[in-house]
Amino acid sequence: MAGSLCLLRFKMHLIASFKIPWKALFERWSVILRYGIPAACAMLLIPIGSAVVTWAVGKVGGNDAVAAVGAAGRIEVLAFDFPMSLGIALLPMIGQNYGARQWERINQCRRFSMRFAMIMLLIMAVIYFIAAPFCAEMLSPDNVEVQKLMIVYLRIIPWGFAGVEVHRFGGFFLTGCAHPVGAAVLNGGRVLFLLIPLTLLGVYADSLYGIFWARLATDIVAGIAGLICARLITRKQLHSISEE
Repeated sequence: MAGSLCLLRFKMHLIASFKIPWKALFERWSVILRYGIPAACAMLLIPIGSAVVTWAVGKVGGNDAVAAVGAAGRIEVLAFDFPMSLGIALLPMIGQNYGARQWERINQCRRFSMRFAMIMLLIMAVIYFIAAPFCAEMLSPDNVEVQKLMIVYLRIIPWGFAGVEVHRFGGFFLTGCAHPVGAAVLNGGRVLFLLIPLTLLGVYADSLYGIFWARLATDIVAGIAGLICARLITRKQLHSISEE
């Protein structure tokens, strides 16, 4: 941190002075907290949702099911490498263009990122569907029951990958366009109003496959919600600038 600050101050001259008035400092902190607190609250719900799903899988399917879902979860992360790399650049790009009032650029970002996520992850879903038996045998060569459950998981869940990433991108667009609370509601709503209730419904039905389908339904509905929110917020900005 000290090295970075010295580089910014003395070589790149991006920091005019280290002496910041307390009033100005608190004003900046309040802006950061306005974005940070809703995001932190939404992020806290993610491990809660994961804990509920793990409990539900263990209750309905037992240890083999937990092992299968855990191993499959390690594989599913690989599908998001490229879309998540795009997402790292997406949020600052949206924020910069929002500050510069370049609404058309934000719309271009939305169209490209959403299409990329959907196409890329639908392709990955096809790959996972085909490669499921190989992945299951590779990760659990000695347990046939775990293999069977992994194959089912990898042939259901990946069809919602596109929804997961579109939902994530939708939150980026809301945050970048100065709607942090809306982004928190979008992200938290996926866990509170979709994932947990639908998972508990699968437990009530005593169906492990029902829990898998609940996750798929959650991801698809959340993706549609993210797509709609991003579309509405960017079109609203274009409409407002056209009226000006």
